[in-house]
Amino acid sequence: MQLDVRRVRLYHTGRLSEIYLPRGLNGVVVSEENLKMSRPAGDADDGAKSANQRSAPRCPVCGETRYTYVFSERGHRLLSCHDCELLYIDPYPQQADNQHHVVSEYDYDSLKILDCDRHYQASIMAYRSYWPRLREEIRSATRMLDLGCGTGHLLELACQLPGLRCVGIELNRERAAYARGRAPCEILEVPIEDYEPAERFDVITLMDVFAHIPNVNDFFRAVRRLLKPNGKLIFKVGEMSRSIRKDAMHDWQIPDHLQFLGMKTMGWLAEKHGMTVVRHDRVPYADELFAPALWRLSGRSTLRNFLKRSIVVTPFALPLLASLYRLRHGNTIFSSLIVLTPAGDA
Repeated sequence: MQLDVRRVRLYHTGRLSEIYLPRGLNGVVVSEENLKMSRPAGDADDGAKSANQRSAPRCPVCGETRYTYVFSERGHRLLSCHDCELLYIDPYPQQADNQHHVVSEYDYDSLKILDCDRHYQASIMAYRSYWPRLREEIRSATRMLDLGCGTGHLLELACQLPGLRCVGIELNRERAAYARGRAPCEILEVPIEDYEPAERFDVITLMDVFAHIPNVNDFFRAVRRLLKPNGKLIFKVGEMSRSIRKDAMHDWQIPDHLQFLGMKTMGWLAEKHGMTVVRHDRVPYADELFAPALWRLSGRSTLRNFLKRSIVVTPFALPLLASLYRLRHGNTIFSSLIVLTPAGDA
């Protein structure tokens, strides 16, 4: 039988390799054994490579070596763990300290990340829908820590609540300086692993930060140390299935983004680190992606800004685009609000 095949380019043992897959098998499960088949013929120096280089990538959360190849971007593969379903990049940074330094020195132009003013305006738009739910979760708190506070709009809102003392951590020095000009509270530039506050927090928030965490398990251990026994850990985060398509997002910002939550990853992490999921709201990503306010927000491209504004004022254009997006991507990607508490306090 003759199969209709396509060539798939993979990075393995530091070089570009190619394998052939039947069309439609974009989500093939890959293990160390079948990766050996992807080595190009005539790779004479392969025997000289170390065993570590030849080993399959390991999930940075659970250590599993079986994975599903999803797609590639900027010289990195995105893989989905066969066990905890985390989607993570390969190669993955091995040292958190190095990644913290990279974050502090980001070149926003090369990674196409929003500059501070545009990031702040995008935050204002985002919190129009999220702030009422967040306020409900933090209304009884007296101390709040916002990790990866960006340009500071959440802290700006939270500081208006009576009796709430806030602290922000932002590793990028440009955004940290911007946040200090917006939020009337302390903004620190220190990794959470090195942070030693005088007292613990009732609430710790991470708004669209999970993808940047260089060592997720160390992070959860650090958070447990900073959180009061009855405290809340609140995530705003994307969740997706391993069948996600690359064109579900315009730019995945890889390798700035190191990993993404799979559909069951947060439950896996909560159980591993002695926490309980007490709230889990999932909103289809299409609902946020095609919100008129988002399309009115200016980006870096003048042409793209013009096209976006034209679509916004065209009757039925955004609902039609949202319907087409859902038709192509189905229920493969969500924007979620997740609240965790230490186990036994739920």
